[in-house]
Amino acid sequence: MKRIVPVPRAARSLHAVFTADPIEPVADLAAPPSSLLRRFGASDDDLVALSHRPHAHAFPLEAPLDTVAEQLADTRREALTFAAEHDGVVVDLLVPRVVAPSQTDPAVASHWVALDLGDGRLSSRGLEAFGLPELQAEAGDGVRTAMILAIAMGLAQRLITEWPGHDPVGPAAVTLHDIALAFADPEPAPREPALDVMIDYDDEHLVVTVLGDLQALFT
Repeated sequence: MKRIVPVPRAARSLHAVFTADPIEPVADLAAPPSSLLRRFGASDDDLVALSHRPHAHAFPLEAPLDTVAEQLADTRREALTFAAEHDGVVVDLLVPRVVAPSQTDPAVASHWVALDLGDGRLSSRGLEAFGLPELQAEAGDGVRTAMILAIAMGLAQRLITEWPGHDPVGPAAVTLHDIALAFADPEPAPREPALDVMIDYDDEHLVVTVLGDLQALFT
């Protein structure tokens, strides 16, 4: 079967640890703007800590797709260990967001993927680290937006798990089980019913259209 989404030779990501004192080799990197970090979950304490830590130590990664998830987790753990030893703050510059010590499981999508809302659309950040295009979808408003956010993260979970063995374009389904896995929810979640979606590729993004009844999945 012909593939539609191109499979890159390798996936790339970049973490940085910001410290108060320079530690060689110092990277010529600045922390992302506070407004952007706050948008992706940074707390006031995170931003204050970063403001006092101007020096960056880089943890780049380029890895083949068959091992990228494990290498990505290993790189983040290395950065977190370095930060603990040098009173630093870890930032995933691909998203960008401040990384918590608990966010190291390569099988949990929310540890690596963030969702952004703007102009009525939802966009993902972080799938690129696995060699995937980012997601886009119509966000809606009110309760629908919250449900679309959950669906997008559940779909991200499926994509990370199935890529690159499975081309994502075409019909797909998302369950509460997928969403629970994406957020590392310890409570068991049902695999039925499933919400049908269609995934298209516009040469840059995976464009997701919800086909099924959102309300039926969450009630």
